[in-house]
Amino acid sequence: MKLLISLMLMIPVLASMAASVMLSWDANNPAEKVTEYRVYEQQGTNWVKVGGTTNIFTTLTNVLPGVHTYAVTAANMWEESQKSVPVTSPPIPSQPGKVVMVVVGP
Repeated sequence: MKLLISLMLMIPVLASMAASVMLSWDANNPAEKVTEYRVYEQQGTNWVKVGGTTNIFTTLTNVLPGVHTYAVTAANMWEESQKSVPVTSPPIPSQPGKVVMVVVGP
């Protein structure tokens, strides 16, 4: 099973600690009868499943600041593929520090 994934970060404009990460990949050959694409995030030396979909894209929400590495597998009713080549996000910034407002004028 061949997987090619791309990564797009959607950094929130509001002062929020979390971001969304959109992942997309090429579909497998229909003859492989893929029933689910599984999304994994590397956490230390382990890979943790963070999502699954029948689509060739997914959006992960509430992603905390930092650098994140993801990989995708394709699964059918018999087996699961090896992980795709991992993709790593650029650093997701943390929320700005203290914001001060000064009102000037009448």
